[in-house]
Amino acid sequence: MPRRFFKRISPKYKDIKEAWYLRPFQALIHDPALWATHRKAVVPAVTLGIFVAFIPLPVHPLLAAGGAILLRVNLPVALVAVWINNPLTIAPIYISGYVLGSFLLGLPPPETTDWQVLIVEGLWPMATGLLCMGSLLALLAYFGLNAFWRWSILMRFRRRRKAT
Repeated sequence: MPRRFFKRISPKYKDIKEAWYLRPFQALIHDPALWATHRKAVVPAVTLGIFVAFIPLPVHPLLAAGGAILLRVNLPVALVAVWINNPLTIAPIYISGYVLGSFLLGLPPPETTDWQVLIVEGLWPMATGLLCMGSLLALLAYFGLNAFWRWSILMRFRRRRKAT
């Protein structure tokens, strides 16, 4: 089931190869491993995308694409997984990262409401919290999706065995 789902929603390699806007990157994206829809390409791609989504930089798609090319995992899945951090979720994610980072570093809450001071003083706790949250959620996604993928294959084999 997961493989069929990812295969259905993933762009076809032929379409990617013929896309005019990707011609400058053909040397980087010609690897078939970047478009594979098996478990060993998709699960690490989701993990990479979730981890990158929690890095406090505004270049998430570029980092996810570069990481997918270096690690040779599914490129479209890594790019889609980055979008858990979107305009609707960015404020709760960053506030949670700040609270977690302040707790981990043992820092008291800020005494000012000036946003410029908060950005400067809150950068280190927020980055610490976001990297911890990203690591933890990426690990949970890796083991959870891997277990779900294996379970769905096991259920398919059991159904096939019952049918015969």
